[in-house]
Amino acid sequence: PPPPAVTPDELARIVPGVQPEKIEQYIAPLNDAMVRNGIDTPVRQAAFIAQLAVESDSFRTFEEYASGRAYEGRRDLGNTQPGDGVRYKGRGAIQITGRHNYEKLSQATGVDFVANPELLSAPENAFTTAAWYWTSRNLNQVADTAGIVRVSEIVNGGHHALSRRVADFERGLNVLIQP
Repeated sequence: PPPPAVTPDELARIVPGVQPEKIEQYIAPLNDAMVRNGIDTPVRQAAFIAQLAVESDSFRTFEEYASGRAYEGRRDLGNTQPGDGVRYKGRGAIQITGRHNYEKLSQATGVDFVANPELLSAPENAFTTAAWYWTSRNLNQVADTAGIVRVSEIVNGGHHALSRRVADFERGLNVLIQP
């Protein structure tokens, strides 16, 4: 098998808030997702992990803390049916949000996240779906050329927690370039 993209020690140093037992549980699916999706340079890996760290609250949750009511009726997210906002709130290591994204994700993976949205919160799916989001938006190239601010804007739609995303990225680069 290929060497791991990131070791448990490196992940702990990149995301200091992650609980040690979570590292052991998440390192294999994280590495698998990165290897399968060409997230294979220190810049790409640091950018990817920085986004995941913020989106998942340092790997504490793969489900948005908010109820999702704020997404109710958001046609831009495909939330056209009553209850869609709560049903398709942010889940996964990158918070996939909205019926439209759940449908696309289901088509891409063969897992019916539309009928079973809670499956997106399961660790075995959280990293695969984050990598799907990453590659579906060509974020390897964005990380390579436009940088972490642009990656963050695409992932988050704005500048929420931008200073944390940049700091996590810089720490990740330092760890991965100088192990």
